[in-house]
Amino acid sequence: MSTSQAGIPGMTNLALEHNQKLATALQALQNAPSTAATLIPLDIYSLFENTYNDPSRYSLTNVTDACLNTNTWQLCANPSEYLFWDGFHPTTVTHQAIAGLASTTLASVPEPDATGAIVIVAFVGLGVKVAQVTLKRKPNRASDPTFRVKAVEGRSKSLPG
Repeated sequence: MSTSQAGIPGMTNLALEHNQKLATALQALQNAPSTAATLIPLDIYSLFENTYNDPSRYSLTNVTDACLNTNTWQLCANPSEYLFWDGFHPTTVTHQAIAGLASTTLASVPEPDATGAIVIVAFVGLGVKVAQVTLKRKPNRASDPTFRVKAVEGRSKSLPG
C-alpha cells in the first residue's frame, strides 16, 4: 500500500502480525507428519521495506505516491519509476522485483538427491528383466510344434506351429 494513504502505521503492524502468524502456521504445517512437500516462504515484506529504504536499487524514484491519481484518473508520466500503480497494486517493475526474489529464493533451495530414484529405477528394471527371463523359461505349449495331442480317433497329431 502506498504511504500516501492514511493508516499506514496500522497497516504495517497488521502486516507484521499477519506474517508472524503465517510463519507459525506454515512451520506447523511443515512439521506435520502428513506433509510430504517442502514449504518455501517468500519474504515480500522485506522486499518492500528494502525498496522504501533504497528505491534507487530498483530504479524507482517514487515509492510514496501512486502512479495513478484516483481523484483525477491521470497516470504518471513514468510508471516504471513508481512502486505502486494505485494505492494498493504494484507496478510492473515491482512485480519484476517480486519475481526476481522468488527466483533467487527458489534457486537457493537444494534439489533432492537423485541417487534414491536411480536405485529404485535400477531395481525395477532388474525386476522386469528377471520376469522376462522367467517367462522365457516356461514355454507356451500351445505354440510348441513338438507338443502333441491325441485326436478323437486316437492318433496323435502335431499342432500347427
